[in-house]
Amino acid sequence: MVASSSKFVTNPPRVTAMLSAPGSISSGTWGLVTWTASDGSDYEGMRQGSRVTIRAAGRYSIAAQVSLGASATGHRYLMVRKNSGGSATGGIAVVQQRVPAAASSQSSIINGAGEASALNVDDYLELFGWQNSGDALALNSGPGETVMSVRWVALD
Repeated sequence: MVASSSKFVTNPPRVTAMLSAPGSISSGTWGLVTWTASDGSDYEGMRQGSRVTIRAAGRYSIAAQVSLGASATGHRYLMVRKNSGGSATGGIAVVQQRVPAAASSQSSIINGAGEASALNVDDYLELFGWQNSGDALALNSGPGETVMSVRWVALD
């Protein structure tokens, strides 16, 4: 146990998942984000399709961002859910955030962060985005656009 704890100080379980190509989210529908890239810190393959799977039990810091194409209409939401089975109503919401639409010439950026209660090995987190502009909006890709960072911070 001591060796594992020491290892976590210098190389904690962590991943920053992102999109390598744009997607879209339909108006009035929760869209599940499927990860296609990471920043290189993908600890033991935590990034798996739409899921970030926990490889070591403990408390985790979670930060998520959804970047949607320009539209001045409606609101934007993001939600991170634990063990949701790909459903925006499944599992437990651990991070939620709502913002009004940005000016018509700007992308809308929604940020959310939180610390989950104890996560166990094989628990997983999924990111959902929602918007009600009346049209589908682009889900922007690349570094600093649509991302989710999950990092181990403590034993529970």
